[in-house]
Amino acid sequence: MPWTIRNALFLLLLLVISACSNNTEVKETTGAESSTTKSSESTKGEQEDIDKLDYHNITMFPEGIDDVLAYPTSPFAGETFKENSEAIKAELDNFPKLTEEASEEETNAYFKRLIALFVEDYPGPEEVTEDWDFTYPDPPTTSDGLQLKPHLNVEIILDASGSMAEEVNGQPKMELAKGAIDNFASQLPDEANVGLRVYGHKGTTAFADKIGSCQSSELFYEIQSYESKTLETALEGFQPAGWTPIAQAIKDAKKDLQAFDGEENTNLIFLVSDGKGTCDKDPVQAAEELMDSNIQPIVNVIGFDVDEEGEQQLKSIAEATGGIYALVQHEEALQKQFERAREIADQWKAWHSEARHYLHDEFGRQKEDVSKMRATWKENFNRESDTIVSALDYLEESTIIDGDSRGALWEMNLDRVLLLGDIGRIEAGQIYDRANKAFDQNFDEVEAKKENNSIR
Repeated sequence: MPWTIRNALFLLLLLVISACSNNTEVKETTGAESSTTKSSESTKGEQEDIDKLDYHNITMFPEGIDDVLAYPTSPFAGETFKENSEAIKAELDNFPKLTEEASEEETNAYFKRLIALFVEDYPGPEEVTEDWDFTYPDPPTTSDGLQLKPHLNVEIILDASGSMAEEVNGQPKMELAKGAIDNFASQLPDEANVGLRVYGHKGTTAFADKIGSCQSSELFYEIQSYESKTLETALEGFQPAGWTPIAQAIKDAKKDLQAFDGEENTNLIFLVSDGKGTCDKDPVQAAEELMDSNIQPIVNVIGFDVDEEGEQQLKSIAEATGGIYALVQHEEALQKQFERAREIADQWKAWHSEARHYLHDEFGRQKEDVSKMRATWKENFNRESDTIVSALDYLEESTIIDGDSRGALWEMNLDRVLLLGDIGRIEAGQIYDRANKAFDQNFDEVEAKKENNSIR
């Protein structure tokens, strides 16, 4: 083969190899560019944040929580130097040189720039307490929405007119009523008061005795806590006798309960009668006047083996007071009506337990939030300090700063981290103290609602 042809073939082979090599390089370059595109995009926003940093007004050594929270969180917050070393190093490479000849002002500016780059996100008090809520459940209410008060006063207004001597199932109605009252009073909670007013227990059913009998209304057991012997004596002090002065008894009951303001007391009245009022005064009008008073009573009207005419009047009394009417034919049914008072007391016990339980649970959650705040502060200021130390190491290794400058900046970083630790500890302590004070206030309020008749 002639030399010129051989040389031509050799040159052609070189061109093919070169072309293949260039093609490979293009592919490799394209792949590298593709692999770095995502990385560059992911750091683009971060770099924009870095470019916006204004570190000149940052407080190097904060004096309180406001100084810490005043500066925005840095782009590298939440990450260690190792986790984001390439991006951090790229930023540090743009730092100016710093030597021992630098002025204090230049050194401070340098340290501020480091803080701005690595300052962490410290939780403030609003962030910790934003969902705290000591609003405990409202006290119990009646079926019509009337809020019950913690102090319970029960007055029984008992008919002792002559008709109460009649028998039901072989026993006098009066004896059945007395037994039900004694049993009911003995089961009331210790903090409840009970009173017994009797009407119609004087005179006879004769017309000649009407005037005197219609004035007979007497408080046999003054409103006080239950005392077995005293109530027993009171129940033995009267027998069925005369007319039925219901209106007079209601007027007198109003006076009995006047000292127990309805804003602070649950006043419960049981009016028991076996018939309509037989005296001249209007029981319905007396009931309306009772409701216009400060007593705000919950009235239960009980017709005990009553006739139709008597039932109509008793129902009207119940309507005038916004109360409840019930017809009973035997002792068990009467006792069941008296149990309404016990149910009210039970509702208060249940509310008291629920409110206390809620407050303890909420306070426990708040204490946990404070503990989390302490832990977050400690984790953050340690990471911030460690990242700055790693940055100083890199700056010194890269001869951007000298050893003396590194030492000065390291000391400044130590002073800052100690201050951050103190501020976090103090702030968490103050937040805990506020939570503890709020718990105590609400807990005392709940106890006061139950024990001292206070209302929300």
